[in-house]
Amino acid sequence: MVRPLQTNTFNLQGTISDKLLFVCGVNSLAPWGLVIFVRTSTLLNAVLIPVFDSADKVAYYMNFLKNDNEKIVATLCRFEQDHWNIDSKSFNLVWPKGGFLYRPLTNK
Repeated sequence: MVRPLQTNTFNLQGTISDKLLFVCGVNSLAPWGLVIFVRTSTLLNAVLIPVFDSADKVAYYMNFLKNDNEKIVATLCRFEQDHWNIDSKSFNLVWPKGGFLYRPLTNK
């Protein structure tokens, strides 16, 4: 799934440029998805990529697509030298599922 980023709390430039992404997971469930960021012209887009290495993760992702829940528990992850460092704090990321109007990106 892809959608334009509407707020940019982390001052993201794009995963390739700043080496940042979000890891999506819930409590004891190992990560079920990754959110990478891709800049296209003046837009920064968030891309939700599922991790389908177990039946539980497939079921969780498919359920997320079908339900009304728009919150994802996410953790910031940064590539440094030769490995990924995952932050110790998680946060709620809102992934709107309904129609939306394009608004210019803001740095709030």
